[in-house]
Amino acid sequence: MKTLLIPVILSGSLLWAAPRVCQDARCAGSQVSASQSPVLSPGKLDQAMNPAIDTTIAVLQIHGMDCAGCASMIHHTLSKMAGVYADEVKYPGDRAVIQFDKTRIKPPQMIQAIRQLGYTATLISCTEKH
Repeated sequence: MKTLLIPVILSGSLLWAAPRVCQDARCAGSQVSASQSPVLSPGKLDQAMNPAIDTTIAVLQIHGMDCAGCASMIHHTLSKMAGVYADEVKYPGDRAVIQFDKTRIKPPQMIQAIRQLGYTATLISCTEKH
């Protein structure tokens, strides 16, 4: 098996390094760079920013992410939940910012979905947006 090496310049010296591959079984060794972390999709962002919709924004602290692939899995799970309009999972940073309809979903349900993936999450804040 060949290992792909990428050039890295550190203190003026050219070094060769292998990209980080997550060893965590939850994300099946995905090879994703931090720059490819999930972002809000345009459709969901438009819907979330609709001033006619009252939404709530929750910020969660997530523990156990090892790479951007882990963040991508959490993002994928949250974005499919009914009532979630937009979400952004940050790695590094270990936080998720979720915009949702509080009449359709509650933070404990989102936390439970993250726990089912094998990560832990705690609610930092929850703010209503009008």
